[in-house]
Amino acid sequence: MNTVLTDYRLEFLKASGELYYLSFFTKRDEPVAVKLRKRPWHLFLSQTLAMNKLKSGRFELKTAGYAYRIQASSAIDEEPFVRFEYVGTQSDPNFPYCRNHVQFHKDYDGTVPPFLPCKFHVPTGWVTMESVIRFAVTDLRVPPAKSNWRQILSESEEQFKQWTSRTV
Repeated sequence: MNTVLTDYRLEFLKASGELYYLSFFTKRDEPVAVKLRKRPWHLFLSQTLAMNKLKSGRFELKTAGYAYRIQASSAIDEEPFVRFEYVGTQSDPNFPYCRNHVQFHKDYDGTVPPFLPCKFHVPTGWVTMESVIRFAVTDLRVPPAKSNWRQILSESEEQFKQWTSRTV
């Protein structure tokens, strides 16, 4: 699924305890935003996943948080143009804003204080990586690396639905 926009591969790393991290990484295992094809932007995709062992001995994988960003450079500390985020209770039990939200860059066209989209946590539903990739191809006109990108995303979305409805 991640090869629709880039040749980079998403990788899993053990973060701490029962937490795992899915993202693009440098050779030094640091998260990084990757260059999008024929466009001036970079894409950052990350998920923090918690693996819990159930009484039955099976395992349950839950998303503890995610951050998907379109930004100008590969530096993950740069303010993105747009970011989709989920802050789970495991990450911050007292998070006062909408846990699933989208935010826009502070220099978003046509804004006048106090209407600053970078300060708002605009509510969203659950946003998948596939949705962000589709947004990049269709709205931002990033040329897909694969001609069958629609099929790849569709298959990945179906796999996500199957995986999220079961334990292993």
